[in-house]
Amino acid sequence: MTLQDLLNRLDNTQEDLRVTAAADLVCAWKNDTFGAGARKALTSAMTLLLDDPCVTVRTVLAAGIADRSDVPFSVVLALAGDEEEAAVPVVSRSQLLSDADLIDCLAHPSGKVGEAVAGRKKVSPALCAAIAEVAPAGTVLALLTNPGAALLAGTLARLTERFGRDADIRNALLHLTELPVALRHRLLHCHAETLVTHPLVLPHVQDEEDEREFLAEASDKIALKLAEASDEDGLAELVEHLRATGGLTTRLLLRSLCCGQNRFFVCAMSALTGVPSARFAQTLVSGRPAALRALLRKAGLPVRSYQVFVLAIEIARRRAGSFTSDLSLELTKQLTEQVLSELQDDGLSAQTDIVTFLRRFAADIARQEARLVLDQLRKPALHAA
Repeated sequence: MTLQDLLNRLDNTQEDLRVTAAADLVCAWKNDTFGAGARKALTSAMTLLLDDPCVTVRTVLAAGIADRSDVPFSVVLALAGDEEEAAVPVVSRSQLLSDADLIDCLAHPSGKVGEAVAGRKKVSPALCAAIAEVAPAGTVLALLTNPGAALLAGTLARLTERFGRDADIRNALLHLTELPVALRHRLLHCHAETLVTHPLVLPHVQDEEDEREFLAEASDKIALKLAEASDEDGLAELVEHLRATGGLTTRLLLRSLCCGQNRFFVCAMSALTGVPSARFAQTLVSGRPAALRALLRKAGLPVRSYQVFVLAIEIARRRAGSFTSDLSLELTKQLTEQVLSELQDDGLSAQTDIVTFLRRFAADIARQEARLVLDQLRKPALHAA
């Protein structure tokens, strides 16, 4: 086949012959079949194929040159804005397209083209940020499942803001190991908000007050679960997030103390008082009630809560002797039960809200212990099976 034969076949009226000719054109370009002198003619042929009325012809061209870095950029750029079938190959693979070119491709009417952009082997931080800002859910989901995407904290924050209520995207975000703990808390809180209308929850949420209580309870549990799994940096980030969003409440602090979450309690109180964590922990171990009350006052906690906090600190001190690590489930259960018992003995049961909270904490801990016991009993049976 000569170059003239190939060019003549590209002008054929039969679509199937033009499709075959387009494939031969790409092959001739790759293999330099007709020599360097034919490059100009082949380039012109490629350019004219952009106007071929058959999308299959243009798609064959796109698929053939998508991985090439020596093809005319104008051809690649034109194909990137073509119909979906022709655009996807070059958008997903061509290295000639810059971030600016790919950002323009996000405006393509076909969602498949946006998903192709998000699914590229490598997606730069700038392109990820653009996708987070303007792309629809399908493109964002493709980005979050792409291991080659360079997702920075600001991009993840924007995605959380835009799609926190989208279950699929929320789950994809939560599966990212690099997701900051503050964003993880926000996403899990969004999930809790969706549960308010769940058939199992709805009967217990009769009015706005019930809904507020449900969400406050869920937010506290989420915070402490995240704190348990966080290192020191993550813990500090979580505390700062809760402080900035109004989630660092008296009840959360009391819950953390009574539930044996000493690391969170110390970190949170250190942030509220400005006292370094190590010094604060040492004061909890050796400080007198007057010193403890002074710290509680400095943290801005309500006066009516002082006696309960001091009592819980003293019991925790007797049980564990240190506040540098979290308590075991068994010690936590003992601590909560003793705090409840001494509250009632001291005549503090009139503070019904505090007692109600503590009873709820104790019930949660009892359920956790029950699950742990059953899990341990099941393990030998599973191994035996």
